Amino acid sequence: MVTSKICEMATYDRLPSELDCSNLSRDWPNWKRTFQMYMMATGKDGEKEPKKIASFLWLIGKRGMEIYDTLFPNDGTAEGLVGNLLNPATVTSNSVYCIPRRNITMESFKFNNIVQKEKQSFADFETELRTQVQYCTFKCTCGLSYEDRMLIDRIIIGVNDKKLQLKLLDTKDEKLFDVINKCKAFEAASQNNLLLDKKHPTNHQFSGKPT
Repeated sequence: MVTSKICEMATYDRLPSELDCSNLSRDWPNWKRTFQMYMMATGKDGEKEPKKIASFLWLIGKRGMEIYDTLFPNDGTAEGLVGNLLNPATVTSNSVYCIPRRNITMESFKFNNIVQKEKQSFADFETELRTQVQYCTFKCTCGLSYEDRMLIDRIIIGVNDKKLQLKLLDTKDEKLFDVINKCKAFEAASQNNLLLDKKHPTNHQFSGKPT
């Protein structure tokens, strides 16, 4: 009982941070997902609409409220706010307001300039690419995504180790899963070789007269 109470208190302590509006095209989807998880984790998703609305308005923060007021002018009363938020289009309207502000050309430019930094693990490099590719909308006119193809190309171009790069270039028509596994295996082997070199250093004999 005590443990469950502690867990419950910890859950309530971990409130979503206010919506950061410096980059709405990125911040809004992340905040919305965090808010939805918070509501589910705390059981608030089962509450009546006015209480859920109050939670939304309380957590979104001052700037988020300003955006909401712009989208849904009201008389400033609780009833006015609730009346607008009960409209199912509210969250959708917030998304429509935020997402068009994404500069797809700039996001693609950022993606295409990502390279693996010195001493950056492949896992971190992969995460950086996967995070950025979400904002690039790599889809053909038929609606199918070609994110995997773009990720493969960016991995091959951006990996730091030239031996690995040549190895990847020597393969044909591999899936993203296979390319990633090959990179991870190469990295693990390289780290093992470094460890072995440290444990068994090569002794070099030098001859010659002292200067």
